[in-house]
Amino acid sequence: MECAKGREEVYAAIQKVMQESLQQFGMFDTQCLRAELFCKENLSTVYTTLEGDYRIRLVFCSEQPLLRAIAENMLEETVENYEDVVECTKEFFNVVCGHIVAAIFQTIQARARFHCPCFAEGYFLPESERADSLMTFCYTSEQYEPAIFLHDKLVLSNE
Repeated sequence: MECAKGREEVYAAIQKVMQESLQQFGMFDTQCLRAELFCKENLSTVYTTLEGDYRIRLVFCSEQPLLRAIAENMLEETVENYEDVVECTKEFFNVVCGHIVAAIFQTIQARARFHCPCFAEGYFLPESERADSLMTFCYTSEQYEPAIFLHDKLVLSNE
């Protein structure tokens, strides 16, 4: 694997998985926007870590209306219970992470597992001492609800 080319392919694969997942589970088109356009207040965060041949933190932050839309799409009914929104958000991210692990393996044959996603109120970055290394992708739904997806740069364990 040529390192720079392989990394760019991995980043494109990760971005594609998130874009397609948001379209599938959120029932809306997404568009990438700059991070500076989003206010970091009133967000909730779901996150996990992929570990194996590489280690990458994955973080997804969004406002409640978007998380509720994802939950309602998953359950195919109106969701009033906040705990249902939390559980659906974690399950949504669980599915996304599984697809990301598979996409990375298909791209560079590097293996990893991920921990069960965790949920936090607010804008939360796990292991925030390395927050500057995160790549940031921003989205908005058709209703202008913001979402931010962050992940570490790829570093293989054998490098």
